[in-house]
Amino acid sequence: MKVAFFCPQVSPRLRYVLDFLSASWGSKIIICEQPAAFQSIELPAINYSSSPIRNQELHIIPNDLLFQAGIKAVEPTIRVHNQQLLFFADEHEKSALPFDPLAAIFFVLSRYEEYLDFKADAHGRFPATASLQYQHDALAVPVVDQWAQLLAEALQQKFPAFKAQRPAFQFQPTYDIDYAWAFRYKGFLRSLGGYARNLLQANWSEMRQRLAVQSGRQVDPFYTFDLLDQWHDTFNIKPIYFFLLGDYGEFDKNIPHQHPRFQSLIRQLSNRYALGIHPSYASNQHAQQIQVEKARLEAIINKPTKQSRQHFLKLTFPQTYRRLIDAGLTDDYSMGYADAIGFRAGTSQSFPWYDLEKDRTTDLQIHPFQVMDVTLQQYLALTPETALELAIQIAEQVRTHGGTFCTLWHNSSFTDTGEWKAWRSMYQFLLEHLS
Repeated sequence: MKVAFFCPQVSPRLRYVLDFLSASWGSKIIICEQPAAFQSIELPAINYSSSPIRNQELHIIPNDLLFQAGIKAVEPTIRVHNQQLLFFADEHEKSALPFDPLAAIFFVLSRYEEYLDFKADAHGRFPATASLQYQHDALAVPVVDQWAQLLAEALQQKFPAFKAQRPAFQFQPTYDIDYAWAFRYKGFLRSLGGYARNLLQANWSEMRQRLAVQSGRQVDPFYTFDLLDQWHDTFNIKPIYFFLLGDYGEFDKNIPHQHPRFQSLIRQLSNRYALGIHPSYASNQHAQQIQVEKARLEAIINKPTKQSRQHFLKLTFPQTYRRLIDAGLTDDYSMGYADAIGFRAGTSQSFPWYDLEKDRTTDLQIHPFQVMDVTLQQYLALTPETALELAIQIAEQVRTHGGTFCTLWHNSSFTDTGEWKAWRSMYQFLLEHLS
């Protein structure tokens, strides 16, 4: 189904939103900049201007956000209408909707608020609590997808023949490999430091486990890849693994990328699944480091990699995404929060990144995730049972609106001991539900 769209000024921002709507609806949107062309075309029609054009049209009064240049302090008018959170809400009698859905979609999708002043967390990240969605209790719903649906429903009321095709529901599990092993292959000095720490903390159980693993009497607790293989085969799912290959540092503590056993593991997984780079914490201070680490992964697996996810989810606009583009990466999976679950960009659909400073659409494709193990267990301090319920609720939101339910887990979360006791079962139940 095609849709005619009139606007006398078609900006890059407007084209970006229309491309998103076209993908969301499965419809081709034909842009008309001249009233005569818009009047003559016999299609479901949206008029995005201050004055009516046709007798039969969906008339939306535009906010000026999509016609501005550069980044300005924007405070969208927000209100709730029919239990739906609306950004850029206005009371225009002529407008078919009580808000500007196109401006609202652009504001959230482009992460406009993350370019403005905010109080960063301890790692320099934009926290979920700083987002307007969180502050209005709407982070757990895909507001962008809801707004696209509201616009489609309003268009269908005017033109009953129009029907938007909702994107198919998909499930995409992903894993960040920050520590492939807890105790093995750490080298003499790091192992010695581990024993010293256990001694100082009187952590005798971990010391015994460390001895058992390093003597070969016990499997390393973080080596859970065989278990994951079993689940993937049972539920017929294809995960993506992201490997941390940075140099050793305060927040980058995987074993050396040169280690033969580590490289063997990476190649083994590469034969079955998609792999991506997990740019190190330090790469945020050194612009060229992402390219170095990407080259390391490509040398190990002997094929190019195009996918990435930031370690610690360190995401700074626009620097991080520009560095990914410069490194030749095309798909990023960092769009989510550490301190909350939900929809950071308001959608579960993949979308191209819009460089707000340059006001242009890029070729970098963003794949949002909604739920992370560390968020549930550490930041929110949930029980496995409560976490499972919340994860399923988020998954059902994705299923309702169409898109990809993407999870972020770590191999180290499947130890089934200590603080991660029973979380292995929680994840298995989640896979069973989704399958």
